[in-house]
Amino acid sequence: MSEVQTVTIEEALRQGSRRLRSVGLGSADLEASLLVGMVTGLNRLALLTQTATELTPEQWACLDAFLVRREKHEPFQYLAGKQEFMSLEFEVGPGVLVPRPETEHLVEAVLDRIADSPRPESGEWLLADVGTGSGAIAVTLASYVNDVRVVATDLSPEALEFARRNAERHGVAERLEFRLGDGLAPLADRAGEFDILVSNPPYIPTGEIAGLDPEVRDFEPRLALDGGEDGLAILGILARDGLSLVKPGGWLAVEVMAGQAPRVEHLLASWRDIDVIKDLQGHQRVVLARRPQG
Repeated sequence: MSEVQTVTIEEALRQGSRRLRSVGLGSADLEASLLVGMVTGLNRLALLTQTATELTPEQWACLDAFLVRREKHEPFQYLAGKQEFMSLEFEVGPGVLVPRPETEHLVEAVLDRIADSPRPESGEWLLADVGTGSGAIAVTLASYVNDVRVVATDLSPEALEFARRNAERHGVAERLEFRLGDGLAPLADRAGEFDILVSNPPYIPTGEIAGLDPEVRDFEPRLALDGGEDGLAILGILARDGLSLVKPGGWLAVEVMAGQAPRVEHLLASWRDIDVIKDLQGHQRVVLARRPQG
């Protein structure tokens, strides 16, 4: 770490932008401004009007530490400790996948299915979120629909802790149940009970991991990224074994990699009413399928 010093906000912004730009970050100016705001507690307007204000040595040391981490391409969201998803703020950090805008299409598809379907006889929708990570999907669904309960699973104890805290943050913890385990194993005792099985599984082929951006490749959990040799390892399990977990007429909703939807549709041969939804870039991003009645 560089020597602790006292600098003005103007100089901190200049140094921050230069350092981040030197490692190829295209949003260097914006990120520098956000980081200076984080350590000073000032918003962007205040930073522009208080450029002569000096950072304390402690503030500069904190900023320098943030810059060192970002220079190594650690995700900005890990530094900030948060990420917005569907207008809700989620705690994130090392050990958990950062929620992405593409996954909002998955949540919206599930919300549409709930809105277009008759309410279950129990009066509540029972959903399973496989590989919940930060809990973004499960917490958002419970936040948007009062009569939803979710069983959320993950192989990572660390991820489940993030999910629990996010459920508490948004006041839905009483309607979420968290289970630790691999794949669909944590749900084995609930066969045939779920109205919807939803998942944003690891779907990147193993051989493509090395070519990902360093923010993803070097910092986000590989468990949440690596979908096996063809990227379909977990998707195949969901298609095959998920059938027994949902009620007759129940839905499976999964996020897929661009270009992957046709292969996933093939895996869903035993399902019905298959629907594919595109993201804002025109990529096929969400695949839905219904368990046959009877």
